[in-house]
Amino acid sequence: RRGVERVLVVVDGGHRGAEAERVRAAFVDHGFVRADHVVLARDATPASLARAVEESAKLSALHPAREVLLLTVVVGKAGEARGSFLLGDTQKPLDELFAALAEVPAIARVAFSDLCDARATRGFAISAGTSSAHLAATGPCSSPSSTDTWLTGLGGAADTNDDHQTSVAESFQFLVEEARARGEVDVSVTASTAVSYTHL
Repeated sequence: RRGVERVLVVVDGGHRGAEAERVRAAFVDHGFVRADHVVLARDATPASLARAVEESAKLSALHPAREVLLLTVVVGKAGEARGSFLLGDTQKPLDELFAALAEVPAIARVAFSDLCDARATRGFAISAGTSSAHLAATGPCSSPSSTDTWLTGLGGAADTNDDHQTSVAESFQFLVEEARARGEVDVSVTASTAVSYTHL
């Protein structure tokens, strides 16, 4: 069955270990992924991030690729370079991480990144294709974080059609609506034409 086996990679770029642990716990507790199919890289370094990618590949290889949904969550601080995040003092382009993860055998891929930046206004972007989706959040390093709001949505609050499942599109819409409800009127939203209805 397509995507029946989930592998979750959680990357903490530094100082957001508690959020990374909440991501791991939420996905396991809600039954999205088995506890032994989670790779958690806390206070990640370039070396430990490479090991996390290798471990995710090993977990994926336990199943036929057509049965694997690869989930990636990145929490951290935005780097100076556009589209990068900090690993200690090192700036890591998200595209490099996703390119490495693209080598992990899977039928579909869903990624969520929350890179805070004290100088930025709240913004969300979703890019999706036929077998992949990336939900990206940027904004100030404040509470509640976009990650915590997203996890609330995955817990059922984003299930707008009451099918007891949450799609990428539903979780994206929930993030935007919650930010606007908090009065963050400068929220920016961009989405590809192919919004993903993949279920998490």
